[in-house]
Parts: sequence; C-alpha cells; structure tokens
Amino acid sequence: MLNKPTALYFAMLVVMLDAMGFGLLAPILPELLLELGAKDDVEGARIAKWLSFAYAGMQFLFSTLLGALSDRFGRKPVLVVSVATLGIDYLILGFAPAIWVLFVGRLIAGVAGATFSTCFAVAADVSEGRERAANIGLVSAGFGLGFILGPLIGGLLGDSLGPRAPVFAAAVISGINFLFGLFLFRESHSVENRRALSWASVNPFLALFALRRVGPVIFLVGAYFAISLAGNVYPSVWSFYTKALLDWSPAQIGVSFAIVGAGFVLTQTLVLPMLLKRFTPGVVLVIGLGFMFASHLGYALAGAASVIYVMLLVSALAGVANPALNSLITNTVDKTRQGEIQGVLASMLALSLVATPFIHNDSFAFFISPEAPFFWPGAPFAVSALLVLIAGGFVALAPKGRAKSDEAAGQ
Repeated sequence: MLNKPTALYFAMLVVMLDAMGFGLLAPILPELLLELGAKDDVEGARIAKWLSFAYAGMQFLFSTLLGALSDRFGRKPVLVVSVATLGIDYLILGFAPAIWVLFVGRLIAGVAGATFSTCFAVAADVSEGRERAANIGLVSAGFGLGFILGPLIGGLLGDSLGPRAPVFAAAVISGINFLFGLFLFRESHSVENRRALSWASVNPFLALFALRRVGPVIFLVGAYFAISLAGNVYPSVWSFYTKALLDWSPAQIGVSFAIVGAGFVLTQTLVLPMLLKRFTPGVVLVIGLGFMFASHLGYALAGAASVIYVMLLVSALAGVANPALNSLITNTVDKTRQGEIQGVLASMLALSLVATPFIHNDSFAFFISPEAPFFWPGAPFAVSALLVLIAGGFVALAPKGRAKSDEAAGQ
C-alpha cells in the first residue's frame, strides 16, 4: 500500500532540488565563468545569458513530455531517472574543464529538472477532496525551500571552498534523494489510470495556440507575461549586479538571494491572506504591482548596500501580485476551461524564462561595458520597472467585467 507521506515528501524534495539547481549556481556563476575563461564580467554576463536560454528552452520543450510520460509509465520512473540525471549533471558541472561543458550541463539540467508537473501529479494521485490543495501546497513548499537553501549553500560553500564546491554538494544531495525515491517511494499512479502517449499530450506549443480562445482575459494573460519577465531579473543578473555595484562576495550574494526567497514565502503565507480578507484580488494586485515597481526602481537607482537591503523588504511585499493575478484570471475564465488557461499560463512563464536573458543580461552587459555612455549596473531593473508599468496597463485594459469576479472571490 502506498505511503502517502513518503510520496509527498519525495515529490517535495524533487521540487526542492529543481529549485536548488538555480540557487546553487547563482552566487558562484560569475566566479566560475572567470575561472573557466571569461575575460571579465561583461563577457560573463553574456555567457550567462546563453546558459539561461539553454536551461529555460529545455524546460519549455520537455516539461509537457515528462508529464505525459509519467501518465503513461508512472511517476516513479520519471522522477527517479530525473533525480539521477541531475546528480550526474552536477558531477559534470563540478569537473567542467571549459565553458562549453557548462552548456552541456545546463541542457541536461533543463530536461531533468522539468518535473514540476509530475511532482504535482503525485500530490493529486494520493489526495482526495479538500486535502488535495493542502498536499499540493506541501509539494509547492519545496520550491520555496530550494530557493532559500540553494543560494545559501552555494554562496557559503563557494566563498569558503571555491566555486565548484556547491555543485559537488548538490550531487551528493541528488544521490541521497535518488536512493530515497528508488527504495522508499512506491508508485502513486495506478495502472488502470495510465493513458497512451499522443501528439497533443507532448506538444508544448499547443497551449500557446489556446491563446486564440481565451477571449478578453488575454489582457490579464499579457499582464502575467510582463510580470514574469520583470520578476525574472533576479535569476538573470542579481549575482552580476551586486558584484558590479557593491563587490559582494558569493556568500553575501547567497544570503541576499535567501532573503528574497524567505521574504516571498512569508509574504504569500502571512501577508497575502490578511490582504485578501480586506480587499478584492484586483486591489491586492494593484498593491503588489506598486511594491514591485518601487523595488525595481530602487534597485535601478541604488548606490549603497543600505538601499539594497531596504529594497529587499519592499520587493518581498511584491509577492502578493502573482497570486492575486492568478486568482483574477481563474475567476474570469469559465470552470470548464481552467485546465486550458493554466496551460496557457505555464507556457507564458516558460516563454518569459526563454526571453529574459536577452532583455536583462544584455542590458546589464551593455551598461557595464566600455561602450556604455555611463556605468549603470542597475539598468536591467529599470527595464523591469518599465515591464511592471506595462503589466499595469494590461490590467487597466482588461474588461470591467472582471470586477464581478473580484467581488465573488473576495466574499
């Protein structure tokens, strides 16, 4: 008989590992690229752009396929193989003799780390009725933990033992989780519920075609895409930005990432419920966009560490925006099309990750290069502040009928 807690904790750990994959590398990536041959941080930021593109592109292409494979062959083989592959990938990165090997590693990690949908499927498999939301929330907590622990481990180990130490630590964690899944996790997806593979179930572009059918909610989807692009400035350039502006060490960068992650977790678990008791999701969205714009503009203009730390607190409060927007979208769309709209949002998020490096990394690299009219490492945050304004414009253009959904959601 399936042990529900074991299944849920394994799925949570897989999500945590996926999130840690970014967090571990972020604080030490500038130093690792210099060690492997990048001549300066300008070239390093441009290389990081293509590394991010490689990872995000694989996530977009393979997340749908891995979910479909888990429907056909079961959750366990997909998750166990993915965890083992991530462990091997971390070893490849740890021993990488050249930058091109990092690209191989990022491509592999993008495929193996595209398991979020499979992990949430595990939670759905072992849940019934009202407990489903709670169990999905437990699995989701793994992302927050990974985003906090990854940068901390990466920054502290990178600072004391060198830029490769965090990668080897991740390989060890992956190995332990592989053994956990192999020997303790029992299959959660029953044989009678398996379904055959089809082109529709593995094609990541079909959700994009669904944009033609979402109607007036397209404006809110546009806002979601703009907010995703703005928020992705953190994984793209934060490490390079804080190093160029303040000469922060990997440990300081890792701690700052952890503060961002912890702030978002606390905001979404404590602040958001309090706001939703007093305001509609539409009002909470506007509040979140206000904090997001203020924090990104603050980073763009910052010249001292004290300003950065204040903005970290302000940016945490911006974490209420995305859940409020998602609530608006789901309350606007008919109940029979909830799966379709979530597929659209997942595709928008993946596409934003693919596009982000060409917006934020390039603007950062230009404004710290000799060709720039002036030295401005905060330029990407000015771009993201503009994207927040564009998101606000999309929200304003959305049909006024959404107010009815707001009222219903707030009751």
